[in-house]
Amino acid sequence: MCLMPVHTTISGRDRGHVGHLHSRHASARRSRPPARGVPRGAAAALLGLGPVVGAILGEATGSYDGAVFAVLCVVSAAVAAVLVSSAGLWWAAPVPPPVIWAVSVLTELAWHNPPYQGGKEQAVGVAHGTIHAFPVMAASELAMAVVIAARVSAARRRGSTHV
Repeated sequence: MCLMPVHTTISGRDRGHVGHLHSRHASARRSRPPARGVPRGAAAALLGLGPVVGAILGEATGSYDGAVFAVLCVVSAAVAAVLVSSAGLWWAAPVPPPVIWAVSVLTELAWHNPPYQGGKEQAVGVAHGTIHAFPVMAASELAMAVVIAARVSAARRRGSTHV
């Protein structure tokens, strides 16, 4: 709902309709930049598959929660922050931590040698997965924050309001 006062007379076929012309708003006069980004599905797939592929490759190289997992999580988060549109940042930024946590806990429970058995041991597995995931979650969010800050800075230099 727009609260701008009506200062125009309406003529022609719209005579009976009381309202105002939105073309008088400053936002309507600004030229909009072309849409940026990739489809949401591609960015979401990148955010979801980065940790999964990292865990699989990490397991293949000897440690499902090691450096390969961490690097792929951080890189996928940063690349997603680059690719997603400015309007899509609201949903993309909070995605990495829960996905990384879920993948870390599930791989800890599924691939730990010897396997966790019983409720108490599985609770320990969840704790281990959480402990291993936390630094990766923090690094992924930091990488996204750096990319977003760079986008904001570049938009300000261009004089644009769109990130």
